[in-house]
Amino acid sequence: LPRIIWQSFNDKIGLSIRNLVDASNKCQTCDSDEDRSTVIQYISDCLQRYEEYINPLTSDKSSYTKYIYRQCRLLCKARTGVSLTLFYIFIKFLYILNLISQIIFLQYFLSYHDRNYLQSGFDIFIKVFSGFSLPESKLFPRITLCDFQIRELGDNHFYTVECILVINIFIEKMYFILWIWFGILLFITIFDTIRIIYRILVRHSRHSFIVDNLDLIVKTPHRNANQFEYFLQYFLIDNIFTLWVISSNSSSLIVAEILHELFQRKTRHSSDV
Repeated sequence: LPRIIWQSFNDKIGLSIRNLVDASNKCQTCDSDEDRSTVIQYISDCLQRYEEYINPLTSDKSSYTKYIYRQCRLLCKARTGVSLTLFYIFIKFLYILNLISQIIFLQYFLSYHDRNYLQSGFDIFIKVFSGFSLPESKLFPRITLCDFQIRELGDNHFYTVECILVINIFIEKMYFILWIWFGILLFITIFDTIRIIYRILVRHSRHSFIVDNLDLIVKTPHRNANQFEYFLQYFLIDNIFTLWVISSNSSSLIVAEILHELFQRKTRHSSDV
């Protein structure tokens, strides 16, 4: 469900990340430098147009009221330069909520009197990784008493013997594996959400991402400090998030080329101003 929500609405909130990622993947297979440059220009144009739409540059200070009015309109349209990033983080929280809901459902479905599914999972986990055999569980009893009736010499004889419930042994292991799987997924999802929040929303981390990628093309001593600060000042969080997604799904070198192209454009604009 969270994936469906993301795929349905992400391109309506901000940039079409899927198209940009597809373009960056095609860039890696370009046969000529001209084709590669065309793709880089296309991605850079998309990011620049989005930035200009959110933050139209103006030198007229009397238009400050118009700027505030425009930002309010953008907020109503869910386009504020950080809305796409926040929507992605919201989707990650939906994944966490989905996992917790499934765990709660199993807890409710499998709990029995003084035993519950989560506690049984912890007990089995500790026993198994401490070198002990799989402990007996009240939730999945392995042995029970079975009554048999045998007819001998015209007479019925009743016997009560112990029976092993093989199906319960299988089900217990299956639900224990499911318990471990949910735990691993929950840990990874929470960790990944925290990592994304730090990488995208923390200013120092955003700047480090830009600097590290730009250094692949232009080393720090060859960049003008004032121009670079001007470049960082107007760089949208959504654009950084988009480049981070491209880097994760494609190549850091492509991200470096895109950043270099955007930096060159911003440098030319600041020189003109």
